[in-house]
Amino acid sequence: MPSADAELYCTLYVAGAADPDALAAALGDITQGHVTQGAAWVRTPLLDMAVHAESRHLPLSDTQDDFTLWRHFVEVNAADDAMSFQAFLAALARVVAALRARGLRVVAACDFEEQLEAAVQAILAGEGEP
Repeated sequence: MPSADAELYCTLYVAGAADPDALAAALGDITQGHVTQGAAWVRTPLLDMAVHAESRHLPLSDTQDDFTLWRHFVEVNAADDAMSFQAFLAALARVVAALRARGLRVVAACDFEEQLEAAVQAILAGEGEP
C-alpha cells in the first residue's frame, strides 16, 4: 500500500472506446462529473481525469494484448490534495468497474494495481461499494 503521503495518481489504459470524446463522455456519465470538450477533462468531486488518444507512430490497436499499444489512456489524479488513499482507491475502483461493465477493457498502471484490481473485482462480484 502506498504511504500516507504518496501521490494519488493512476493511468488507465482503455480499449474499445470509439474516440477520446466518447470515452470522456462515458467517464462523465459514470461519475456524474463535468466534461470539458476539447481538452477531454472530466472533473468530479473526487477525481480529475484527462483523456488522451495515443499519438505514437506504432501500429496501435485495441485488439492487441499489449495494453501499452491501445489507442486511449486516462490520467487520473485526486481532485483534493487532502484525499485519503482509501477514498481515492474506492472512487477509482468504481470508475474501472463501470467502464468494464460497459464492455471496455481497462488496465491500470499505478503503484497499487493489485489493490485496485481486488477492489474492482469485489464491485463486479457485488461484494464491494456500488
